[in-house]
Amino acid sequence: MESLQAFIADCRGRAAQCAHAAIAVEAIAPVMHRFMREAERFMKPEHFRADPEHYARNAVYIAPEQDLSLFALVWTPGQWTPIHDHVSWCVVGVYRGVEQETRYELVERGGREYLHAVETIDAHPGHVEALIPPAENIHVVEAGPGDLVFKPRDQWHTFWNAGDEPCRILEIIAPAGFEDFFRELDGLGGAIVADQEDLARLNARYGLEMRPETVPELLDRFGLQLGERLAGGWRP
Repeated sequence: MESLQAFIADCRGRAAQCAHAAIAVEAIAPVMHRFMREAERFMKPEHFRADPEHYARNAVYIAPEQDLSLFALVWTPGQWTPIHDHVSWCVVGVYRGVEQETRYELVERGGREYLHAVETIDAHPGHVEALIPPAENIHVVEAGPGDLVFKPRDQWHTFWNAGDEPCRILEIIAPAGFEDFFRELDGLGGAIVADQEDLARLNARYGLEMRPETVPELLDRFGLQLGERLAGGWRP
């Protein structure tokens, strides 16, 4: 079993080795996911303090060097936070209950700026999410069984199996038709081995942007490996 001190030391050590906030949150997210399974041993009654007026922020640990802190946030039913951004990076794990989060983008209309809701997600216990300040706004989400993840249009993303056993997901694509992209991509042998001109033409037909040159960096950063192609190719 992991102790609170070991968890803090692991997080601080990983953060210290990362020159960029986006890399730090990626490194710490799986540690938080593991820690959530054992948090019951470290949480005390004072960490569950609620405030009838607004959500409560209860300190669990604050490093003397001020380089890292751990808080337990408590919302009573119906409580909420104002729309906000982040001035520091953070990694968030849902311990109990369901957190609903709405994300916004800043848009300009008629010479004025507005916040436009992009997506809303329901985060269940075990859900871990990493955030960095808006100037480098990259979200790293580690989703477990029962979690829902929304991937809106025009938002860069990638995903992989972060566990030690096969990962199976159900995906709804709207509008229909984009599933044919995967069929055609399989016919090219996959994004990594496909002829780049053929891949570019395929992406253009479906209005897609892809950066296969980033794959080696992702494999190295997260200790991943490319799987074997399934026998029989694409199966509808």
